[in-house]
Amino acid sequence: MDIRLVPYCEIDGIRSFSDSEIAELYDRMEKDGSAEAVFYDRSVQNRSGFVALMRSPGTYLYVIIAEDVVGVTDMIGIVWLNRVERKRAFMHFCPFSNVWGEKSVEMGKETVRRLINMKAGKGEYLFDVFYGIVPVANARAIKYAEACGGKVICSLPCGSWNGAEKANEPGVFIQYLRG
Repeated sequence: MDIRLVPYCEIDGIRSFSDSEIAELYDRMEKDGSAEAVFYDRSVQNRSGFVALMRSPGTYLYVIIAEDVVGVTDMIGIVWLNRVERKRAFMHFCPFSNVWGEKSVEMGKETVRRLINMKAGKGEYLFDVFYGIVPVANARAIKYAEACGGKVICSLPCGSWNGAEKANEPGVFIQYLRG
């Protein structure tokens, strides 16, 4: 699968995507029925909250775009990194419904490969590892993370916050390593 990762960033005061375009990504998640699963903790509940999160310092959003053999492009998902510390970051995925299934796994693997192999100016890798915490109740997301190259490291008894129930729940800690 030929993909492009288009960063949401600001260059010379101009953002690569408008706020309304970023809000439309959340609309897409809601339409697909994935917003509540992605934001299980209810930290984001609407499009303005999503825009605020993606604009917040330390959050690095990439829009994943696929290009077919005749040059037609389509948005197929998003990924963002946050809680960056040294060469570590938390990674969050959301494939869109137009690639659910086998294509979303291809997209996920390629996205992880590209992000973990990004280099800085002197040729040093920017990241050595990505982490994620997934609620145990979301078996589909755990299976997807593993299919994309993630490895479940451990179970965390109170690792996930259920925003609807306002209670801690078990979660699994997942890591993605280069190589």
